[in-house]
Amino acid sequence: MKKKILNITILSVFIIIVLSILNEEEDKKSLLNKNYSHTIAKVISKDFTGKIYGIKYCYYINSKYYTGVKSTPNSENFLDKYFVLKYSKEKNDISEIYLNNEVLDSLKIVNAGFKLKKSKYNVRTGEYEIIDYTNQ
Repeated sequence: MKKKILNITILSVFIIIVLSILNEEEDKKSLLNKNYSHTIAKVISKDFTGKIYGIKYCYYINSKYYTGVKSTPNSENFLDKYFVLKYSKEKNDISEIYLNNEVLDSLKIVNAGFKLKKSKYNVRTGEYEIIDYTNQ
């Protein structure tokens, strides 16, 4: 009898945890769909957790730095590229990156808070040299 009660208790706790996770995801979707805006995000790293490939990205809202993650099977193709990002105006850390919508316009990238690499041409070597490199 005690074992049955223990099993029911464990099952109940598991169900409550799963429902709370599902509810949290639903809340995020709701926030992203009712009061949102768009900006630009940069993919800053690729991750592999167990069997899931993914990317980590960063973005700026009012000069504040945020990060997010997204699972994707071909994370290698996105590294150091910029994409359109949808974020919640209520909770800026809730976001969704659109990996099918790459941003190439350097003016838009700079206006979104990122610094680009600066380079100068070296006449002796015939190559461009990076003179100011920032990670973002």
